[in-house]
Amino acid sequence: MENLLPLFSYMRGYKKTYLIAAILMGLSVGFSLVNPLILQIAVDNSIGDLNVENPIVAGIMELLKIESLSGYLWFFAFLYVVFTALRGFLLYFVGKLSASASEGTVKNLRDRLFNHIQRLPFSYHKNANTGDLIQRATSDMETLKKFLALQLVETGKVALMVLFSVYVMWRLSPRMTISAVSLTPVIFLFAWFFFRKIQSGFEIADEAEAELSTVIQENLSGIRVVKAFGAEGAQIKVFGEKNSEYRDKSYKLLSDLAWYWSISDFLCFSQIGLVLVYGVYLNLSGEITLGVLVAFTSYVTMLVWPIRQMGNIIADFGKALVSVERIQMILLEDEEDYVETGLKPQIAGNVKFEDVAFSYSDDPKRKILDGINFDIKHGEVLAVLGKTGSGKSTLAHLLAGFYQPVKGKILIDGIDLRSIEKTWLRKSVRLVLQEPFLFSGTITENIDIYGKSEQEQIFKAAKTASIDKDIIRFEKGYETYVGEEGVTLSGGQRQRIAIARTIIDKASVLIFDDSLSALDAKTERQVRKELRAENEEASILIITHKISTAMEADKIIVMDGGRIVQQGKHDELAVADGLYKEIWDHQNTFNGNIMTGHRGN
Repeated sequence: MENLLPLFSYMRGYKKTYLIAAILMGLSVGFSLVNPLILQIAVDNSIGDLNVENPIVAGIMELLKIESLSGYLWFFAFLYVVFTALRGFLLYFVGKLSASASEGTVKNLRDRLFNHIQRLPFSYHKNANTGDLIQRATSDMETLKKFLALQLVETGKVALMVLFSVYVMWRLSPRMTISAVSLTPVIFLFAWFFFRKIQSGFEIADEAEAELSTVIQENLSGIRVVKAFGAEGAQIKVFGEKNSEYRDKSYKLLSDLAWYWSISDFLCFSQIGLVLVYGVYLNLSGEITLGVLVAFTSYVTMLVWPIRQMGNIIADFGKALVSVERIQMILLEDEEDYVETGLKPQIAGNVKFEDVAFSYSDDPKRKILDGINFDIKHGEVLAVLGKTGSGKSTLAHLLAGFYQPVKGKILIDGIDLRSIEKTWLRKSVRLVLQEPFLFSGTITENIDIYGKSEQEQIFKAAKTASIDKDIIRFEKGYETYVGEEGVTLSGGQRQRIAIARTIIDKASVLIFDDSLSALDAKTERQVRKELRAENEEASILIITHKISTAMEADKIIVMDGGRIVQQGKHDELAVADGLYKEIWDHQNTFNGNIMTGHRGN
């Protein structure tokens, strides 16, 4: 129950709506409780067995100021119809108000969840399961909405129905009331303990659904790889296994629920049967009238079926509780330290790494970087070269503020990176990732990600990234839809659009994390030339595995095993013994063999 407490903060703007819905629900319960009394009066009056000394009947006669009810049966029939219609009318508004409040509450929670996900650190997203996150933001939200719309007010209805029906029955016949409630504690306790026990089943089924969602999401995201490798059969097998696992766990849950409903139905009908048997006995003994028996039959139905309905309420409550817990797990994750009260300096672009070391929190003993020292002066181009896994991309992530060093510090214009407000930092330090991501919108929307740039800025950024000629060849030009993750474009086109997006606003530091790898040599040279010409004032960090990309940089650092093993210019490093010369000789040999048609080592 404590896990539901945060939910109430999102209901803050809808408490009045829920209150009105509860009041209307109370009135509808009142109309429901009056109808059996009308039936009692009609039946007893018809057979001449009406007990005018009964306090409820006497109260009605006094209210209407009549001495005999025999001439007013038509009036009570009319009341029965009116009360039934009013009850339906009230329930319509209860449903409408509950739906409005639940939609608003869940919207607030969904907004909060999405905003929180945006502010979670890069390390969280690196390890997060995308399919599971999608399910928590959609399926779990729908489960919660169903509970708020249908069962929250229904809980109040059940409570009112039970309390007032017992009160009215007691006024009609205390002995019959005792028989009418004899099994209700058993029905309620059975529902309570059963659904407390089965809650783990909801969690297991929910997790299985999340795993199935992940398989679908990954398959659709990587469908080109699946097609390229002819791996459809393998993917169908993986999906089939997860689908069967979800089916089995859901079937187990539904089987348990079917067992519950059958036993609860037996208990409810037993309670009604007990009232009928005992009521007939009392009627034949002359202790109650036939009308009272008819009324009691209606009241006991009002009593046991809502209590039986508590099982459904508890079931939905259990599902909602699991959903809230899953959503809350994300909301309790620590947000990235944005230091919103941090510094917002005008950044020129002087970068310095001082004895920087880094390791991931899940494996602190394994140093990804160690003893990193280098600087980039304002307007300089620094290239970082090294083997796969040497820590090159981690440098880029540290400079963009995605991670914090475990030792040492990173300075920009002499200011510790940690003291600069993150959003401000990332407006000045721009990163083009190794694997460019495009949103499923138009080319314009992907270049102008903030939607604030002038058309001329978009055209200029595209020209600088050498993608403008490709764009104008498309039928719809800049308004061409790129498809999900840019599926309609080539790898090189996606990279250049990502570069255009990065440089549309002037940044002080530009980081290219192997983001020219999909370009041919001619296009790559053109892009580098345009970038340097348009960003003369920016400090540029180029991470690459190709010496042809690194050789024109003002300075090159070579990394191996998380350490800097060489620094200098191309002419110096190409003749000095070391990793750079080894890579240089290998790439020259490989390229030479390609040109002459021979196979290299």
